[in-house]
Amino acid sequence: MTWAPLRRPKGVPLSLRWLHITVADAIAWGCRRLSLGRTALEPKAALGARPEPMSVGLRHRVPAVHWLVRGMLDAVPHAEAPERAAR
Repeated sequence: MTWAPLRRPKGVPLSLRWLHITVADAIAWGCRRLSLGRTALEPKAALGARPEPMSVGLRHRVPAVHWLVRGMLDAVPHAEAPERAAR
């Protein structure tokens, strides 16, 4: 018996199959938003994903740490999603 996500056409990377399964599950469950992380922009853009500003929920006993983390997070650049033709 082969687990369903592992049954994939030859030449389709497993990571791409997982991405499609995750998006399909989110749609089936009625999710309004899905966070896919900041890597592999091209395959996600092909599914209509767009990058959004990141945020971090953090509480530290030293307030200066909040300032440092916010500064580091703002310094992380992200590429804009490539424009895709409507199908």
